[in-house]
Amino acid sequence: MMYKFSCSYWRCFSTVAVLVVMTSVGCQFVSYIWQKQAMERVLQDYAKVVKLPISVRLKARALQYIDLTGCPEAFALAFLNHCRAWQMLAELEYQMRLHLGCDVRDFRRAREYDLLPTVRGPQGAVFKQMLDQVDQELLDTWQRVQRVAAAYGVKSPL
Repeated sequence: MMYKFSCSYWRCFSTVAVLVVMTSVGCQFVSYIWQKQAMERVLQDYAKVVKLPISVRLKARALQYIDLTGCPEAFALAFLNHCRAWQMLAELEYQMRLHLGCDVRDFRRAREYDLLPTVRGPQGAVFKQMLDQVDQELLDTWQRVQRVAAAYGVKSPL
């Protein structure tokens, strides 16, 4: 009798163990899908904001309000760092308006046509260097966002 009891005990135990493992794997899969959908939503909202014909300052402010609920921690951190880079660009644009009387878009056009030294004077070179640094920060942080999203199979709409 002892043999039958222990055998059915082990069957019951192994059945419960299998159910626990299946439940755990199922929960992880659901969590993965939820995180993936959250990242897709964030990237779609980001694309909408970036494409808006508004100032850099307003874009940077709008990016702060994108809901990161459900996103993996690595993605949320990468995205927040990218938003911080946008805020740096907004601050630089403010300084450009104050000291040079132009915004980032006008400054980039002047830089493209090599008009900075003649149009902007010695401050043009300083702001060019600052803009290059902020642009690199934007690029680096955006690439980090894309790498984390790609790890979950999420592609950027941009």
